Amino acid sequence: MGVARSPQIWENHIWRYPVAAKSRQVKRKQARSKSPPNETGGSFRLWYLAVGFPMAFVAIGASLVMSAPIYFWLGICLATAGVPWLFADLCIYKPLSIITRLCGIAATLIAGAVIAFMAFRDAPLYMGIHHEILSFESGADANGIKWNDSYSGVMLIVKNTSDWPYSDIEIFIRTNIEIKDIGFSSSNCGGHAWAPFGVSISIMNQKTGKNVALPKPGGTTFKINCDKLLNHEKLEILAAVTGPKPADKPQWITATADYVTFTRPEHRTFKQCLSAACDIGNLPMPQEGW
Repeated sequence: MGVARSPQIWENHIWRYPVAAKSRQVKRKQARSKSPPNETGGSFRLWYLAVGFPMAFVAIGASLVMSAPIYFWLGICLATAGVPWLFADLCIYKPLSIITRLCGIAATLIAGAVIAFMAFRDAPLYMGIHHEILSFESGADANGIKWNDSYSGVMLIVKNTSDWPYSDIEIFIRTNIEIKDIGFSSSNCGGHAWAPFGVSISIMNQKTGKNVALPKPGGTTFKINCDKLLNHEKLEILAAVTGPKPADKPQWITATADYVTFTRPEHRTFKQCLSAACDIGNLPMPQEGW
């Protein structure tokens, strides 16, 4: 024999059951939204595969870009591959909330703009000569060179025409006759006759039996290093050249310049004939033929 229930008990049972069921459904949905599901667009992809991999490409690429010039373009390639990949996954990855999706897309676009700016920002460098052949009075100081009557001067002008400073400047200069000395308008530059294998010459002192290093001779190629070149700064490089005969004059000059803007490496070349007999198309660059 069943126990009769009061109308109040039945009313509470009828109204509480659907409310409790609905509350349990809401809690299940919230729990599922907090844990990353395994499906994206119908395929089995964990959340760290959908977002983590492209984000790792961008992070590693940015680290390489900022580490050293030798890794700059490798880092740009990795970051360039990661940015559109991350953008696409943020757009199609359904479990992401709207706010998370919008913030992620905005951050990805900003990262892409910064990478594009670093990779394609213009870094101009002007290279030219001041007149053709220069001459000074004997004994005069010309950019740090004590001038000799046998010298002929060739001045290379290097100017940073951008609004950004350059660093680690390395310049090679070559002429058809020997460069005896080289001078600069900037104190943060230095240069020496260049040989690819670091050749040095020494003789033996007959009294002591020890080798004595001789000063390095001049050459047709000089290497110049400068710590930095500020924005719109001009560098004057004066080469004092001389041939086997006092009347010999330089016929041509070639130069190369390597420098760094932010961490991006840059390279420029320059050729100039100094006589009518010169063929500019066949001029050797400073490091050719070694």
